[in-house]
Amino acid sequence: MTHSQELMQTFQALDLWLQSKCGKTARNGINSWYSENMSDGGYPYPEIAGYFLTYESWRGRSNKKESHDTAQWLSHDEDSIRIARDIEPNTEYVFDAGIIAAGILSFAEKTGEVRYQNIGKRILEPIIDNLLTKGSIHPILSGSYNRRRTWSTDARAHLVKIVQALLKTGTSQAEQAAAILVKLVVHTLQNNDLNEFRNADGRLYLHPMLYTVEGLWIWASATDDQAALTLAKNLYRRAESIIIKSARLESEDAGGAGNVAWKQGDVLAQLYRLSGLLQMAMKQPSLIDNVELIPSSEGTAVSYGYGLQHQNTWATMFYSQAIACQKSSSMTVTWKDLV
Repeated sequence: MTHSQELMQTFQALDLWLQSKCGKTARNGINSWYSENMSDGGYPYPEIAGYFLTYESWRGRSNKKESHDTAQWLSHDEDSIRIARDIEPNTEYVFDAGIIAAGILSFAEKTGEVRYQNIGKRILEPIIDNLLTKGSIHPILSGSYNRRRTWSTDARAHLVKIVQALLKTGTSQAEQAAAILVKLVVHTLQNNDLNEFRNADGRLYLHPMLYTVEGLWIWASATDDQAALTLAKNLYRRAESIIIKSARLESEDAGGAGNVAWKQGDVLAQLYRLSGLLQMAMKQPSLIDNVELIPSSEGTAVSYGYGLQHQNTWATMFYSQAIACQKSSSMTVTWKDLV
């Protein structure tokens, strides 16, 4: 079996798992992860349900029951939209809202269901308003948080990924808001550099760093902004170099690179996917060997990493698309398709 055939076999197993495992729970939400141990089976996660709708749209399955069930779980109507997680019921994150809106808008485009188009736009209204009237954005959309401060609560740059949702609305106001957001993120990176992705304890998180690269790629692909594309490529290479250095030292503490979280299924899948999207060959392809796959009778999932037997939903979607982005694949991933 050739390498490209092996990749396609892995893709099919990942795609099967996403249909079978996630499809079973769609009426009650898409879980963050699944586990054979029922007491450790994750939780329904609205953001990941948004990703699932975008993924199923990419796979041409928006008209299937699983997609309809997921859209219905996220939004019964314009006044009943699920954004907050049950474990943080009083906190709605801008990033989550953007990913949910992108998924709902993808679903609406493929099914022609106008009410979901309206729901997607409704989610984005306060974000657009803040960007247009105040020229600012904050990670918390509404409510407060009672968790320790992290990049999720404090960082800004990763929010650039929601330009995907803003651009999917097709409105001039949303496009203006997206342009403002990109400028804000570029300014943030110029001032904070990699500190933008560190927690208070100095730990560097590559997951939001690579979200930032994805958002810049989305914007560049949709608008032909070459400066944004160059910034995306440079940030990608920096992330890759940090991972290579961390891996070489076989430690989570990468000396001069700082305290780095890199052995995660989602991070490695993002890195692999971006190498294809940006058409930049990985300097150390063997890094992908660190992705832990969990085979089952329902297909194959990607582990979050660190030996956990969590069949991680978003990492599995990321890795599936990563394979589709490689040169040996006949599939394509556009800026509208990215999960």
